Amino acid sequence: MTPVSNVVILVDDDETILHGLKLVLETEGYRVVAHSSAEDMLADLASYPRACVLADLRLPGMDGLALQREMQRRDANHPIIFMTGFGDIETAVDAMRHGAVDYIKKPVSTPALLERIEQALAQEAIAHEGNTNREELAQRLARVSKREMEVYDRVVDGMTNRGIATELKISERTVEVHRAQVMQKMQASTLAELIKMHVLLNS
Repeated sequence: MTPVSNVVILVDDDETILHGLKLVLETEGYRVVAHSSAEDMLADLASYPRACVLADLRLPGMDGLALQREMQRRDANHPIIFMTGFGDIETAVDAMRHGAVDYIKKPVSTPALLERIEQALAQEAIAHEGNTNREELAQRLARVSKREMEVYDRVVDGMTNRGIATELKISERTVEVHRAQVMQKMQASTLAELIKMHVLLNS
């Protein structure tokens, strides 16, 4: 198995957040490279072929989504975790559909952040070896019923339970039950994880 990298590239224009996260991650043993803009990060990217990127969605100049697109154009396969404010959730979900591995809401919870980074770096190690678990995910998805699939399709599109209930003409409680069944059958513990599975299945 390819060793897991311990490099985290931070991108945030808020110096207080940048330095605070850098201190937290270095205390946990990560090698941290901090940048206050996407442009500066891209100029330095080639120095770190194996790393996880933790970036704010709202950046001056080139924003998080533009950064993601540019990394894809350069064939830089670093896993990206976006930090997002409450109003950016739909944008974060869209970013995940285009390859981001996760998002985390601000203010950032340290335990949640460390867990996401550890998972992203582990996935990077697996991807580095060229492994894939599409076949296993497809087998899980095959166990999802027709009605559950209707809910699944709308959940990964970013719809709320209320919106799904209205569109399918069922109660919100019924949506919650189907959604829970989908999460269980797909073995996804969070919405972000379910979206990652969806992206992998359709990539």
